[in-house]
Amino acid sequence: MIKRILVATSLLCMCCILFAQNVQVKGKVVSENEAVEFANVVLQTKDSIFIAGGVTDSKGRFMMENIQAGSYLLCISGMGYTSRIISLDHLAVSKDLGVIMISPESILLKEVVVTGASVINAADRKIILPTA
Repeated sequence: MIKRILVATSLLCMCCILFAQNVQVKGKVVSENEAVEFANVVLQTKDSIFIAGGVTDSKGRFMMENIQAGSYLLCISGMGYTSRIISLDHLAVSKDLGVIMISPESILLKEVVVTGASVINAADRKIILPTA
């Protein structure tokens, strides 16, 4: 009788350990206290092998489920924002990264020159538009 109880307990513990290997990673991406919509969130191994990916929702939240335990890089990027890479070493339990700040990226142009022609050439005629 004791042998059966011991075997049943061992099997139950093994099942719990097997299910505990899948973890989830979640967080919220913000910039200047505003949620960042549609930011790309990619989970990859240290040698850049894609594991999971997605985009943030309207509140800047993301969640990745059924991730195997291990060491990963979380890459966050968005149009008009600087990219951010977070190292997740020895990820073994579900992790809430909380609020992740990214900053806006702006590029200054030295000058912009706009040119145009006021003459339109067609096959059988030439049109000149008067300009001031």
